[in-house]
Amino acid sequence: MLINKKTFRQKSPEAVALIATTAHYLLYAYKTLKDVDLKAGIEKVIDRELEAIAAEHEAEFKVKAYVV
Repeated sequence: MLINKKTFRQKSPEAVALIATTAHYLLYAYKTLKDVDLKAGIEKVIDRELEAIAAEHEAEFKVKAYVV
């Protein structure tokens, strides 16, 4: 087996534990594919709302810059 030494590094026990803990959490939190789809949909809605708020804030800032 060929292993590229530049990309393959031994991970610390803490890093391995963090990865395992994250994987276990995701498997526990999202038991079905429907849960994953629901969470992804909620995240998309939140992202759209944040983008709209940011655009509104940027437009308000531009107007203030022209007025002052």
